[in-house]
Amino acid sequence: MESPYNSPVPPRRAEISFDSISEAWKYLQPNLGPWIGATLVYALITAALSVLQTRLSPPDANGIPQLGAAYWLTTLVSFVVGQFLIGGLIRMAIATVRTGRADFGLVFSAFDVLPALIGAGILTTIASFFGFLLCIVPGLLLLGLFLFVTPLIVDQRKGALDAMSTSFNTLKPHMWMALLYLLVIGLLAGAGVLACGVGVLVTLPLALLAIAVTYRDFFLGGAAPSEGPFVPTAPIADPRG
Repeated sequence: MESPYNSPVPPRRAEISFDSISEAWKYLQPNLGPWIGATLVYALITAALSVLQTRLSPPDANGIPQLGAAYWLTTLVSFVVGQFLIGGLIRMAIATVRTGRADFGLVFSAFDVLPALIGAGILTTIASFFGFLLCIVPGLLLLGLFLFVTPLIVDQRKGALDAMSTSFNTLKPHMWMALLYLLVIGLLAGAGVLACGVGVLVTLPLALLAIAVTYRDFFLGGAAPSEGPFVPTAPIADPRG
């Protein structure tokens, strides 16, 4: 498949690099408005669902939350909505890296792959849970190996198992680096909480764009070294080529 990036310089070999964070910042700067708006929508919806979940599970006389049917229903709704929104944000991040422009409407675009997102969310959660039971590190390794699951679903429309298998096999040679990258990206995304929570409006998009840059390097032909982000001559109609 031909690289979508318009450059005479051969693309660099696919690897996990923290340079993706600095490149992500170059994509974020001119698109800060749409990304802050998208992150704010995500934060408000997930916060509202969290409050609703708390309200529907009032504590008993001993202060223990009552986990009734309403609680489990809102838990299920929160999970589905979370998968839908994260899928849309990842799709928005990949599109930003492809075109250099952020499309706010993509936040709500993951209906077409929602079943796969839900299935992958359930399966990766179960797999990582059992991994965490084995002294934590295996669980973290699995989360790192599944880094590309959501990008593969929303961008290439792979099924849950196919996306998990592709991500796992692609990152297996980079297993420890994937783990370190996951930890750093997680810390980056959460660092905004320290600034009264407002900083998340910048740090979360930065983390998502960094993942999109890394995904591009592995699956979309990469990008040659440059002073700024590459802008393709045209968007890719079908990433599966």
